[in-house]
Amino acid sequence: MLSYNSPDLAGQFNRDYFIVIDAEMWQTITVQFTSAPTGTISIKGTNDPGAIDSVSAGNAIAATNFTTIQATTLSNGTAVTAVVAADLYKITVNCRFIRIGATAPASASTTGKVIWFVNTPR
Repeated sequence: MLSYNSPDLAGQFNRDYFIVIDAEMWQTITVQFTSAPTGTISIKGTNDPGAIDSVSAGNAIAATNFTTIQATTLSNGTAVTAVVAADLYKITVNCRFIRIGATAPASASTTGKVIWFVNTPR
């Protein structure tokens, strides 16, 4: 199994109010919030890398046109479209980029850790 566990991304989340990961290589992504976040944190996905014709192929930073997708809380198996509590949120990857972030700028934060785990099961 190919996998990767991120460092704690809470500092980046609290600074930028979102995190985007290029999920192209992965089948599942699990994000963990170790404390309940404040504000509404949506779970979104896109295939649009924000490419500029003949200039740039795009990337996770430039990705745009996100739409709401579902995740499953691992504590109880509920399908959700937002992070509302400390929990593990598993996303089955069906798009290239995944965005976990505030629904409005500067409207969400967390005092705990934010950690990604991505894998490709065999």
